[in-house]
Amino acid sequence: METGSVLGFGANSAGQLGLDDCTSKVVMPRRVAPQIGPVQRVIAGGRSSVVLDSSPSTERTISHLTLSQVSAMVFDPAQHGTLIRLCREVHSSVGCLSSSFLKGDHMRRESSGVDMPSAREVYGLLFCEAAPSNLLEIVRTCTNHLIRTLTPHRPAPSWESLRVFLVLMEIPLMLDPEMMALALEHLAVVILGLPVGAADLLAQWWGELESPFFARVVRVWQQFLSFQLSMGLEQHAVNAVGVLTILHAVNSQVELIPSELFHNKTASESLVPSQELPQWLHQSSVFSWCKHPFLLTVGAKQRLMAEESKAYMQQVMLHSQQNTQWILRLKIRREHLLAVSYTHLTLPTKRIV
Repeated sequence: METGSVLGFGANSAGQLGLDDCTSKVVMPRRVAPQIGPVQRVIAGGRSSVVLDSSPSTERTISHLTLSQVSAMVFDPAQHGTLIRLCREVHSSVGCLSSSFLKGDHMRRESSGVDMPSAREVYGLLFCEAAPSNLLEIVRTCTNHLIRTLTPHRPAPSWESLRVFLVLMEIPLMLDPEMMALALEHLAVVILGLPVGAADLLAQWWGELESPFFARVVRVWQQFLSFQLSMGLEQHAVNAVGVLTILHAVNSQVELIPSELFHNKTASESLVPSQELPQWLHQSSVFSWCKHPFLLTVGAKQRLMAEESKAYMQQVMLHSQQNTQWILRLKIRREHLLAVSYTHLTLPTKRIV
């Protein structure tokens, strides 16, 4: 501070150290805001910091994406280097990505504040032919790393950081489960491990999405589930089913999309009714598709109903056979008694004098 420079280290997921990036944490002290003049005063908060230098007009902001800046950079090859650096910074930090695409009401907890149409348009530009050829790989690498830094359960995330779960779904790469398999599996674990308050808020935000954006969220998890099943990873599909169960509950309340969009063709085709039904009827702890009927197509449900009807008829027949044997034995004995009684009645009787 005596020389007019400030060093910072520690947490930086929201860019609060002012280092021109949003690296999750900084171990070795680095100079804060190196391009501004001598620092006069520093105010440090939990997720923000303010540096006042000799030029009061200087402003510092964390990296974030907006439609206007991306539109200007994508079609100007001279700015492609800046665009790549910006995308790398934003997709390396939960704080930076959560601060992107914000609307005017983003300070209210009741609303996510994310401009979803803007996010979709931005990612459409970032992956268009005019964008830098290596941008896709940069975003993929950074996004994979970003998701892997998320941790389930504790500590509870700030409500602002929950926006990242909305923005991530708009990245086209999330629709390629083969490319994002490990990241999506980890993301499912994180979502299912959110504390109750955070989980309820995320579900509320999902319910406030417009239909096309809610449908994208469902599509991402449906395709990931299909990928896991096609790769023979049924044991790992439980988490994807868990996320889809939450989304189905949200849709049941607000009806954003048709229920048919939750039907999973791969799961329905792999269904073996003779195996699934006994597990479900006996309340087995083993995973069963019968516990998640919203994922099954009409044809799969008909096969299950036919198997259930068959099992019920077999049970009724077995029960009736057991009872019929007893009735027949009783009937034979009764007929025998009647025959003997008739014989005795028809015999000549001796008159007693």
